[in-house]
Amino acid sequence: MRGVPTGLQDLDTFIEGWQGADLVIIATPSAASKMSLALSMALHVATTNQRGIGLFSLAMNKHHFIQRLLAMRTGIDLHLIRTGWITEEERTLLTATAWTLSKAHLWIDDRADLSLKELRQRARQFVETHRVALMMVDHLHLIQPGVHGKRHENRLQELSEVRRSLKALAVELNIPVVVFAPIACAVASRHTKRPQRSDLRKSAPEKVIDHALFLYRDELSELGAESNNMVIGRIMITKYQNGLVTELDLSI
Repeated sequence: MRGVPTGLQDLDTFIEGWQGADLVIIATPSAASKMSLALSMALHVATTNQRGIGLFSLAMNKHHFIQRLLAMRTGIDLHLIRTGWITEEERTLLTATAWTLSKAHLWIDDRADLSLKELRQRARQFVETHRVALMMVDHLHLIQPGVHGKRHENRLQELSEVRRSLKALAVELNIPVVVFAPIACAVASRHTKRPQRSDLRKSAPEKVIDHALFLYRDELSELGAESNNMVIGRIMITKYQNGLVTELDLSI
């Protein structure tokens, strides 16, 4: 495989993993689906694939992120982990899993007020110090463009600046940068949950984007539900220059 494996076999077969210098936008109307996908990819890259991954978590602190990783890895309910209502057997499993994760090639920056300049500086440090092969950013809309306190008059201009800067960073470091973004709320009110490219008008379509992936539920949402942090869903893959490429059913 030429790129960094995603851990999702069907997706890897199609795109041959994340490619260096690519900017990828993953959009979903569901925060739960987004987090499950991010956790799944992070775990695979950092543990199974044993490559470095730098994660910028602007919407969740690293302690909550690690708790979710432990829940996904062990199958223990997240609420039980947080409250401590677990059996001795589960405690032993959590301890062993936590030790394994402590050795993983995963570095998390959880500053909620991270500026674009600071993100770029930290990303360079991750690559130089830890040789990370993949950068993930959650969540696109929370990145502060320019210096602290300085805002554009137009929010779309801010997002455009962020996207161009992240693409430049991917090219400079020659690693894929995967960014998670929300889809317009209108998707949830439709009879079909299939997203449209126009739903990303405020967060994605631009020439600097190499791939846009839409994670969503449609018919599958009636049949499958979340269980042990696993999500059954569908992903629509587009290449900006070429439009719709394909759709895949995924078990995440």
